[in-house]
Amino acid sequence: MERRQDILNAAQAVFDMKGYTESTVEEIAGKANISKGSVYNYFGSKEELFAAVFAEALAADHSVVDGLIGTNAPASQKLQGLLDHVFERLEAHTLSGRLIMELWAVAAKKAELADAMAQIHAY
Repeated sequence: MERRQDILNAAQAVFDMKGYTESTVEEIAGKANISKGSVYNYFGSKEELFAAVFAEALAADHSVVDGLIGTNAPASQKLQGLLDHVFERLEAHTLSGRLIMELWAVAAKKAELADAMAQIHAY
């Protein structure tokens, strides 16, 4: 599982830097210090990898939100926790707004990414 996570981390960095359309599997493999074929052992396509990056980020976000909702803290404290999480993500440059907009645009053309969009809208 460590190799898979390395690929996801590399993919997120490359996608954030270049966007989905301009990124290549070769660049992601290089960032992860593995071969292009190794990427395809874990992910069948660039679209599948892109969706996995979003799924992982959404799972982390859901965990934070669910944790905040499940507390007995005042609403203002819950909101502050949510804002802290959002700003931490922005500072870390994870899943930039530009990349999310690109997901919407690409998902309209690529069926493999439609599920990633459905997950965003479902929550």
